Amino acid sequence: MVKTRGFASLAIAALALQGSPVAAQDYSVFIADVIGQTIANMNSYAPPCGYMPDNELAEARDPAPGVMQGYFDAARNGGDRARFFKLDNKTTWRLGEREIGSDGLNAQADPLAVEGNRLDPLALRFYRAGNYSTAQGQWAVLAPDGTVAGVYTGLFTRERGEWKLRELTVVPAGSEVGAIDQYCAEPGDLTDAAVTGGEQRIAWLEKQIADKEEDRQRDEARIATTEEKLAKRDSRSLRERLAREKRTLANRLESLETLRSALGTARDALDEAQKTRAELLALRGDARNALAFRIAEKDAEPANGRSE
Repeated sequence: MVKTRGFASLAIAALALQGSPVAAQDYSVFIADVIGQTIANMNSYAPPCGYMPDNELAEARDPAPGVMQGYFDAARNGGDRARFFKLDNKTTWRLGEREIGSDGLNAQADPLAVEGNRLDPLALRFYRAGNYSTAQGQWAVLAPDGTVAGVYTGLFTRERGEWKLRELTVVPAGSEVGAIDQYCAEPGDLTDAAVTGGEQRIAWLEKQIADKEEDRQRDEARIATTEEKLAKRDSRSLRERLAREKRTLANRLESLETLRSALGTARDALDEAQKTRAELLALRGDARNALAFRIAEKDAEPANGRSE
């Protein structure tokens, strides 16, 4: 988030200039433009998701293990697993490169739902979308010896108030799987958008700073020229011009301070986003190691909707 101190200073400067009609015309528009453009551009790259209240997360998280256990039992015993899905054109059951829609759900052999295996009811990770529309969770399926036989990644949505699977991805041990993370509308969008948006934000700020530096140099050159003229011939018009030019430079320096502060904040945010993405990529690997995905309760971050 952009630090507000610079914006406040710019706003105060703009108000102070309103005492002079000429100054107000010359500078308040300039200050308002700097503030408005900076806020607009920074907000355009800001992640659209914020704090996830515990009760909103729980609304999706609490019924999810029951849905998964119902599916697992039905798949293992030859029951109707389709009833645990919301059946529409988005319904997907996925195993490797094979994707099945709603019509073929009950005909698929699930390599994890076999005699002796059991579904770990404690999710490895669970998140609700920042727009509240869906939720996503990961569960380990354990073999009789306690090792991980594979991983389920389920995407949930509501149907008449009841949470059901929209997508289910089945990954047996020996195949690669990645950990899920908080998202806004579709899985993966927040992690990638935070990095991409951070890079765009920094590029925009660096361009603004470079442009304002060129303006500052021109301001200083104008002041030097006016001071030279004033040294040779004292006049009221030259003194007024010099005062205006110095106010313009002061405002320019204030806007530069604001932009540099925002740039520092943006670089810190990008570092965090890159770190988060790197941590997720480091976890990606053989599904038999998926217990490493689990986030301990003490490490959970309510602002991200994380749960154990």
